[in-house]
Amino acid sequence: MSLPYEYEQLEFERTLEVCKRNDLIQQSRFTLTVQEQRMVLYAISKIKPDDETNTEYEISLNDLYKIAGINHRNYASLKDSLRKLDSKNWWAEQTDENGEMYETLVRWFAKIIIKPNSSVMKIKFHEEMAPYIFQLVQSGAFYTTYNLEYVLPMKSQYSPRLYEILKSYQYNNNEWYFDTDKLKKLLDCEKYERYPDFRRYVLEPAVEEINLYTDLKICYNVETKGRKVVRIVFCIDKKTIREMNQARDARSEVTGQLTYDDIFDITAKSPEAEFWQERRKTKDNEEADHRRKMEELLGKGKK
Repeated sequence: MSLPYEYEQLEFERTLEVCKRNDLIQQSRFTLTVQEQRMVLYAISKIKPDDETNTEYEISLNDLYKIAGINHRNYASLKDSLRKLDSKNWWAEQTDENGEMYETLVRWFAKIIIKPNSSVMKIKFHEEMAPYIFQLVQSGAFYTTYNLEYVLPMKSQYSPRLYEILKSYQYNNNEWYFDTDKLKKLLDCEKYERYPDFRRYVLEPAVEEINLYTDLKICYNVETKGRKVVRIVFCIDKKTIREMNQARDARSEVTGQLTYDDIFDITAKSPEAEFWQERRKTKDNEEADHRRKMEELLGKGKK
């Protein structure tokens, strides 16, 4: 038994994984709106582990509209969104053979093709992007993987970036720190020179959304030198199964991602309605039995 295709396909697209080499996450800086970040991450999620660097990808425009949150679904506005995205190159820090650091300007895409009467878009990533997103297992590089669905509900442009930065440092680390100026540079928010502004417009919204929607729960402390905040220390932990279910429910309120109850409701309207109605009754009965047993155990504990 399965979901109707339109729901099943969209749920599949949302749960695709984003894989990036760690130095792309930890050393690059760029300015993208939330919508532009969704478009880039959705495109990256299409890459398969063995894909060659010159692979072209077909993306359904209807899925792109829903995933990226593009409200004005017309050809002209889509072209404008893609034009703006293509003009936003980004800086990557690299090291030459002498160990000296330098920065290089990198483009996201080498090719974007859309046709007025077509329902698909074709893209090809720029060759300079290849080392950061293609054949990461084979390269032996350190890389980070996370589910696309975690960042789709985010409204602050700084939330997806802070999330993936902390995710990249999560392995074997429960704590990680950044010099304040370095973190501002990574998030491309150096315009917030005063720490109270940086905390209000960048840190607090990002931390709130990461805790609400993703697989991580985080908090932070600051270290000062005199009156100046010079370092920010993040504590990073994985969510429990219960907390992950709560995060899914929170995402569903924003993106329309299906909750488990939604899946029951939708499939109950399908040709297999009787099966799913019995399945839901069984689930409800199991939950009722569980609550009754817990109440009995708690009652015995009070005596």
